[in-house]
Amino acid sequence: MKILHIALKSIYTPGWSYQENFLTKYHSKLGHKVSLITNLYSREKDKIIKNSDVNLFFESFGIDVYRLKEKKNRNHQSLLATYPDLKETIINIAPDLIFLHGLQLRDVLKIHNYVRFNSSKLIIDNHADFENSANNIVSKYLLHRTLWRIIAKIIEPETQIFYGVTPDRVDFLRDVYKIPTNKIKLLHQGVDDEIVLKERYYNDFEDVDFSNAIITGGKLNKKDNELRQLIEVVSEIDSFKLIIFGTLSKNIRRLISRSQLQDKII
Repeated sequence: MKILHIALKSIYTPGWSYQENFLTKYHSKLGHKVSLITNLYSREKDKIIKNSDVNLFFESFGIDVYRLKEKKNRNHQSLLATYPDLKETIINIAPDLIFLHGLQLRDVLKIHNYVRFNSSKLIIDNHADFENSANNIVSKYLLHRTLWRIIAKIIEPETQIFYGVTPDRVDFLRDVYKIPTNKIKLLHQGVDDEIVLKERYYNDFEDVDFSNAIITGGKLNKKDNELRQLIEVVSEIDSFKLIIFGTLSKNIRRLISRSQLQDKII
């Protein structure tokens, strides 16, 4: 198949392990012809950079990557961001399947029109929940319960599956956008097996016992309260340990040092 991923709200950085990286990689490894349409932004250590003011095309790990320029120099976070060359780029790729990463996109109707008048199939995933979205009156009622719900209902007949990438985001699709439950599935998040094997080979992970462990990590900067609760739970269960990956705040480091749980927390 010819599979096209559209991730215009993401920040695609080659070699990183976000969803748009490893899904495209493994679709390619399965023998599909894979393309990705994204914006001009990428990450460089702790900052976001804009690669160019013109459209870019390059090949990354066997995937054709198209970086499109936004109209009027709005960045990818802007609700008004639109990409004049999106429709033409999709037509030139002529995909059998489009995987849209996030429907909160002004140009989603361009994708809808292409799918409607061609034989392409459409899958959409959702990264919005009540923690990162719809947490004030404007966002909840004007954007998500009105604008994005209307767009979701317009594109719903042409969409095979709406994936929530967490259980909360499955609920968001059902409760906020009113997507029929028979079209909603949970997209279980995976890892890049090749990177895991490489890291286990070059590092001393063989010394770490992952049995009876609770593992958490990723974006920890806003999870102090959740980590605090996890630490309290682990402290009460003799047979479990807690494995944390990511950068810890000073508050959590202080809590661990005071909890006398150094032998249970990795």
